[in-house]
Amino acid sequence: MFTYVLALVTIISFQLSDQQTSTSAGLKVGISYNGLNYAANRAIDRLTGELVNKRINDADGRNGDFKYEISNILIKDFHRPTTSVSLNADSSTLTWSLGNGKLSIDFNWHYEYKKNRFIRFSDSGRASVYASNVRISVNVKFGYDANTGRPNIYTTNCDCDVGDLDLDFHGNNGWLYNLLAGAIKSPLKKEVLKELCHAAKKAIDEDGNKELSTLDTNVSLEKKLYLDYRLTANPAITSNSVEFSGAGCVFFPENKDCPSSHPPMSVDLSTKMLTAVVSEESISSYLKAMFLSNQMELNIKKNSFEDSEGDFLDANCVAGFCFARLMHKLARSMPNSSFEILYRVSEAPIVHVYNGRMWSNISSNGFIKTRFPNNTVVDLFSISLTTLINITLTHNNDDVIGFKISNLKSNVTFDDSIDADVKTGVNFGITVVAKFAKKNVNKIGQKGLPLPKIHGIVWENSEISFKDRFIAIQSDVRYVM
Repeated sequence: MFTYVLALVTIISFQLSDQQTSTSAGLKVGISYNGLNYAANRAIDRLTGELVNKRINDADGRNGDFKYEISNILIKDFHRPTTSVSLNADSSTLTWSLGNGKLSIDFNWHYEYKKNRFIRFSDSGRASVYASNVRISVNVKFGYDANTGRPNIYTTNCDCDVGDLDLDFHGNNGWLYNLLAGAIKSPLKKEVLKELCHAAKKAIDEDGNKELSTLDTNVSLEKKLYLDYRLTANPAITSNSVEFSGAGCVFFPENKDCPSSHPPMSVDLSTKMLTAVVSEESISSYLKAMFLSNQMELNIKKNSFEDSEGDFLDANCVAGFCFARLMHKLARSMPNSSFEILYRVSEAPIVHVYNGRMWSNISSNGFIKTRFPNNTVVDLFSISLTTLINITLTHNNDDVIGFKISNLKSNVTFDDSIDADVKTGVNFGITVVAKFAKKNVNKIGQKGLPLPKIHGIVWENSEISFKDRFIAIQSDVRYVM
């Protein structure tokens, strides 16, 4: 079952609690009670696959003059049991319980009866056994590998039981078959119980951890950036959720500086199966990594455009709305040249999330230059800008969080020596820069940031909301394998 629970847990693999006050994790996730029960019901299919056609160890024994052997013991069918999950906050364990299951088993039998050298006989055949009221209860703990940051899972206890075994022999020696049934019920039941717990523990200790070992905790992004999904603490279990906590930041290899403090993040878990929250500090780490890796600058030239918009930088422009017409004094002094604009963010932007919106004020510098026909570049003047951008997020039931920016509004600071017509031209240029920057940033945002994913899990009915200094992504999930 816990392959499915962990598939849910490790879609994002971090912690959330409706009573959460921790400040050490920037990306957190919580699985609600409904999500855990969905995983438990899906897990029965996996357990059935483990048990059906499973061979059980042979057994033999003696009862006075009666000697028996049972072999080729095969579980033929496992009828779907009821299932439930309980969360034990005091012991930090999760208990998976199955009840009212049914098993059917076939086996070969052989007996020998030897009273003395004159009274002896033997027989063999095939028989079936039916077991009702099959019950399995497994206690589980979650942990994490401090080296890889991946979660792990292990069983702490398994308790199994079955009701009375109903054996069906074929033949005419009824009293001997009854004697045989009485002799083999106990060892057969012992082997069945052993196999039930073995299958349940294998699904957790082996299969679950095998899938978790494939979780990529350092996801490679474009431009040599990485998304850090490592767990930073042991997972916890509360009365209504399984909770994981992790780093949750984007970093540049030469400067891996993830935020160490985050605000309390509280949200109702009960509305969806899975809830993930991200602090504004973690979101800001993405912009900081881009800034530190020199990715927050634009060098806009005539050939930066795919269409005729590049003409607005031509110093020979005499028609339309272009730099040369707005800054005609400069343009006349530089025939056959073209303007260039270098836009560079001057400090790592900080993202703010509050009252249903997300935004950032970006401080930057603009450098206006001229490129002459011989490719000589001359600096003309510089400006300082503060730009307010609004940020929206998208999640279309896939494994990517998309983003886009809008409403770029800039305040420009000019030197006192700059002429009025130059200021007019620069303000126009800023409009073009904003359009160019918006187009390029939104192209990156369309690709989005990948969420950790285990094969076979899909998101459904996702919702994104902006809270006080964090965002919440809440979703149901579905297993499609």
